[in-house]
Amino acid sequence: MSTRRDARPTWRTLGVVGLVVTLVATTLAGIGGPAAATTAQSGRATAWTTISSAGDATPQFADAQRIGLCDPAATPACTVETVRRAEWTFGDLPVLGELAPSDVTSAVLVVRTSDGPSCGASTVEVYALPEQGADWGSASAWTTERKVDERAPSYGDPCPSVTPRYAEYDVTAAVRAAADARTPLVVGLKIADETCSSCARDVTPGATISVRYNRAPDTPTGLVTAGRSCLPGQPVWVRDAPMLSASVSDPDGGGQAPSVTFTVFGLADPATPVWTSTQPPGSHTVQVPDGIAVDGQAYRWTVVAVDSDGLSSRGASCDFRADFTPPRSPVIITPVLGEPALYLEDGWGGGGGMRGSFELAADPADDVVRFLYDFDDTALFTSVPAGRDAVVSYTPPSSSMPHTLTAQAVDAAGNVGPTVTYRFFVAGSQAPPAPITVAPVATRTYGSTMPVDVRISDIDPTPSGTLLLREGSTRLGAATITGRTTRLTIPARALAAGRHTLQVTFQAHPQTGASSIPVTVSVAKAAASVVASTPSRSTYGGTRTVSVRVEAQAGSGTPTGRVSVLWGTRTLAAATLTAGRATVTLPRASVPAGKHVLTVRYGGTSSVAPAARKVAITVLKARASTTGRLVDGHIAAGTHGRMVVRVSAAHVTPTGTVEILEHGRLVAKAKLHREDSGRVSVRLPVLSAGSHRLTVRYRGTTSIAADAAPARTLVVRRAT
Repeated sequence: MSTRRDARPTWRTLGVVGLVVTLVATTLAGIGGPAAATTAQSGRATAWTTISSAGDATPQFADAQRIGLCDPAATPACTVETVRRAEWTFGDLPVLGELAPSDVTSAVLVVRTSDGPSCGASTVEVYALPEQGADWGSASAWTTERKVDERAPSYGDPCPSVTPRYAEYDVTAAVRAAADARTPLVVGLKIADETCSSCARDVTPGATISVRYNRAPDTPTGLVTAGRSCLPGQPVWVRDAPMLSASVSDPDGGGQAPSVTFTVFGLADPATPVWTSTQPPGSHTVQVPDGIAVDGQAYRWTVVAVDSDGLSSRGASCDFRADFTPPRSPVIITPVLGEPALYLEDGWGGGGGMRGSFELAADPADDVVRFLYDFDDTALFTSVPAGRDAVVSYTPPSSSMPHTLTAQAVDAAGNVGPTVTYRFFVAGSQAPPAPITVAPVATRTYGSTMPVDVRISDIDPTPSGTLLLREGSTRLGAATITGRTTRLTIPARALAAGRHTLQVTFQAHPQTGASSIPVTVSVAKAAASVVASTPSRSTYGGTRTVSVRVEAQAGSGTPTGRVSVLWGTRTLAAATLTAGRATVTLPRASVPAGKHVLTVRYGGTSSVAPAARKVAITVLKARASTTGRLVDGHIAAGTHGRMVVRVSAAHVTPTGTVEILEHGRLVAKAKLHREDSGRVSVRLPVLSAGSHRLTVRYRGTTSIAADAAPARTLVVRRAT
């Protein structure tokens, strides 16, 4: 019997209170080394069992179970020679689903055990088992590849008592494999020498595990440059050495504050840092020193968090551009035409309570993004974005004082340009506007533009200002006066066909009053043309469609409305145009057989004139099918026979005359009426005794062709 007393970790005999905590802390320190940035999570087994070579198992056992060889010859309590092994499942370690294998720094399994029958220092092997565990026949479970640790206690002499002890095993490899597979941890214990009965030892259910791990810090977030949040693809403009800040955290928490490294690169040479600063834990804000950023250059700064074990987060970055030069050019202030008042610089205009507007502009080279401005004040508390809509309005309360508009340009970095002051005076009264006249306007067709020429009276020596053309409240056009005569243009389709009374309003530049005159114009309907197509030949009673396309004069748009198909003066069918096209389906039998001319008519709209097109068609007679049936093929002499005749044609109900003939001689006839649905019963005259061969003939109509039925034989019996 081997005692295997070699240099291995010592088994520990401790009191029950604080037993597991003391063991785990001591062992983790020995296995994982210093735990500066690591975090631990412990847990108890959630399932356990023993398996034996006899094929039985003891799941969730409550009392101590012996693992190893149980030999009746050596141990009377063993009734049958078997070998047992133990398994524990740890299904309540949530962190295993969050860790990468490399995050695990150490893991210790603690099992409560006692010595075997002869206090042998037997070696115990630990295995990482599959998620479902392993029975005795699992050939791939208890293999060398799955063995993660083997240990044996070392006692001094004499052999200690059989007081339960706690054995510790390094299961780091097993925990890493479970973390990689995202499965619960299952470990198994077996005696190395399962032929040695004295090597067996007892284990209890209460196995515990403690996992120590360390994950890299989270990627920094909340990057801020010079007080402005960073956005992808939108560099922050700075006007001096910027302050940089970021939010940094560690996924393991527990007060593991990482240090932070800020690095600034020039985008022209992104491989070479121009400045680096590492901040201690808890500090996530730095000031870039003066002289690092150069005016007009673009930069990118990155931030990386590093924990005390040297694990680094992914880097986060933000771009900024240095602009230390304020806008050089002054703000350009221009009064806006078309307002109730026009206030020229250092000039008189408008009046108290009359609004005027001013456009603010800047030199494009200055990269101006907004303007600061104020009326009658130099505080400049009001802001407006730069661009085409940088128009500000002001309504002076009175005309008793000069008024000012003060403005400054601000670039993207926040640099402020020179101050500009625009002064204007408010007149106490208005001068009447100069009269205007409008040249006669020729009638135009709907869809074409219409010029309206307006002339300013010679009373105004230097005409200026604006013209506005309206119909009611609808604005049709406007123009800036460029001379004595100015042309307004009414857009195509702005006016429907017909007569319209418009209003032309003139507002002079130096005056605030306006003058208006009416002008009457006429718009003629646009011409249209019809293109129609239909099969040239069809059969009476069949389906006929007419494809119609309506085109209107250029500029008048796509025609709308309805088209109809007429035969003579009778309307056969109609349809509504869609995108200028329509398909008209004619009723069956609406046109008789023969050659005809159909009229395809477009009804027009309020702005497009009607139009029509002729289409020639040929309608063939429908084919009839005739049958005759004797009610009784044998009748007595002196009685009347009866023949039932049926005539049919596709999609129409035949009318007309049916005849009964014998050897070409007319015997009887009858009329087919529409309500008869093609069936008529013909009463035969009294025929002589003997056999009569009778033929049915349908005479047809103007639209249905004649037809005949096979002969039928009527036998008239002789009188007895």
